[in-house]
Amino acid sequence: MLNYLITSFPFLTTFLSESLLFAFLPFLLIAPAVLTQLQSSTVFAEDTRRKKQFFLVLRTSQMLLFFVLVVDFFFMRPLCFATENLFATTLLHSGNFFFRHDGFVWFVNFFLTCLTVYYLYLVAFAFSRTTRTVSYICELPVLLLCTLVCLRFFIATNDLILMVILLEISSFCSIIYIGMQSVSATSYSLTVEATIKYFIINAVAVALLLFAISGYFYLTRSTNLFDIISFFYKYPFSCVFFTEQILLIQLIFFFSYLIKLGMAPLHQWVPDVYEGAETLVTCFLVLIISPALMFKLLFFFKILVNLPTSLGLLKLVFIVGGVLSILFGTLGALYQTRIKRFIAYAGLTHLGFMLLGLGFNSFLSYFAFLFYLLIYVLTNLCFFTFLIFSQYSVPTETRLVYINQLRPVIQTSIFFVFCLIICLFSFAGIPPFAGFFAKFFILGVLVQQN
Repeated sequence: MLNYLITSFPFLTTFLSESLLFAFLPFLLIAPAVLTQLQSSTVFAEDTRRKKQFFLVLRTSQMLLFFVLVVDFFFMRPLCFATENLFATTLLHSGNFFFRHDGFVWFVNFFLTCLTVYYLYLVAFAFSRTTRTVSYICELPVLLLCTLVCLRFFIATNDLILMVILLEISSFCSIIYIGMQSVSATSYSLTVEATIKYFIINAVAVALLLFAISGYFYLTRSTNLFDIISFFYKYPFSCVFFTEQILLIQLIFFFSYLIKLGMAPLHQWVPDVYEGAETLVTCFLVLIISPALMFKLLFFFKILVNLPTSLGLLKLVFIVGGVLSILFGTLGALYQTRIKRFIAYAGLTHLGFMLLGLGFNSFLSYFAFLFYLLIYVLTNLCFFTFLIFSQYSVPTETRLVYINQLRPVIQTSIFFVFCLIICLFSFAGIPPFAGFFAKFFILGVLVQQN
């Protein structure tokens, strides 16, 4: 039965979850007009009518994502592991593979959806504790769901042009989200500065990315990753005649992609964006956008490293970028007194460790990279939960800017102290916390490769 569905209904079996999300997006847009007719006094009766509508739309989005998780786990998971072929369900168009749907794609999409569900709970908690008027109702859930859908397609795509389009749509949603004034009293000038910087960096990175893709198309007459690899293995003499061009294209491609990740020395925009954005927006960038880009980086490296002339160059780029990221991240975080800038520089250090682990084409390096990424995401999940609970557990809506502002919150609860100690010790890699084992695997890869 599974093989029949795979061969007969590839679009349905591959994109059932994404189709459900797309089908419900128009409903979320028109939901406020429908909900104005509801006079329910049982849900947040003490809040205003607009706040009631916002929470109903938010809960609807959460239920939709829960349904998507159920479909992913009970329907898509058996399809992904139905055959031993890596690309079990693939859409074809003119002989080009557009999408793939295997166990890795299923795991990443399921993981990102779980993170989005948890993030919606953090949003609900933050807006339930604020006394400010909600100036928008459906924009926030629609932006989050649009970003999630684009990231799910982005993880599954094999075509470079389609990848850029999906990445741009998710980036535009992030830019709009950064510019939206949320619940805390962020300075308007800082928000505008963060939005403009994120937009400019995204434009520069995408321009370089498109330049590299045009180079791939010039050499192979295709923008599909597997067609590109097949071309160079089918015509190996092209690697001899176009060695310099291939190396330049590979360098520009990964350099532009690492700009979006904030690799040193082009990392100065990351602390400014984190500082200017709201705490909820920073949490969104760290927990949803960054893991999706890192998972896709693993896929790019695993595919493009198979080019005969690429391994040495990519190893050099990742090792140099990793060492610089660790150096700048450690020195930058050492003297930071602002919370979000500390998070940015700590994330830069973790990015450096992950790049060092990914720089070697071996099974142990891939395992160390994935393990470190999962520990990094879970540690940030705990830290941002503590940060949001700390900010909105006090009666006043003062914005947490400096680290010493956490002192009154910590003094009121031993549980907050325990959570903060676990997060910071895991960030630092102190045993026996999970961050130590993540760094241990990375260093094990470096020792194995001399």
